Amino acid sequence: WPDLEYITEVIPISEERVACEGESKVIIVDTTREGNVSTIAFHGNFVGCNSKCHVISAAHGELQMKCGDELLWKISLPCECFGFLRCKTISPTEQYYVFTEQEPFVKTIYVLDVVSGKTLRTLQIPNQDSLFLLDVCCQFVSDEECITCFTDPWKDRFLQLFNVKSGDLLSVIARESPVYSLTACPRERLVAIGFMDS
Repeated sequence: WPDLEYITEVIPISEERVACEGESKVIIVDTTREGNVSTIAFHGNFVGCNSKCHVISAAHGELQMKCGDELLWKISLPCECFGFLRCKTISPTEQYYVFTEQEPFVKTIYVLDVVSGKTLRTLQIPNQDSLFLLDVCCQFVSDEECITCFTDPWKDRFLQLFNVKSGDLLSVIARESPVYSLTACPRERLVAIGFMDS
């Protein structure tokens, strides 16, 4: 595939396509054929892309979704994160978008409706005034459930399973070792966790 210089992040957006973040642009690549599908310019910080090649970006306290040059929606960020978001992921049905404010201090998980940009729900991290986080991970394990991983160097480390539609905390798993990597296969409802010490 040509023209893929300076790629900083690659995310899957469908069975065949990946979004490659470059300098102020996202290149959509179809892995089953030669050549790029499209190149989409964005302003600010790239925070997500769906299978329709709609790009979400954040800048100057605002979050927006564009399709090419067309602005689909723009909202004020519900947190003081200045465009830098963490734990950002889109649900398998592309209905929900989840993110947290930039670390090191994280207290809330935000759930947005992808179509309208409306904040549907805010999820408070239980039993934590604010986490000084070393890392944050988030993966959807089904259409409405996501697993989050928080690594605080001075407090308990834990995984949490949320229902983003209802806001219910479904499960908490305490652990001793920091998580190195976290990924999920929503189709099979499986989660893979890599620990630092094993």
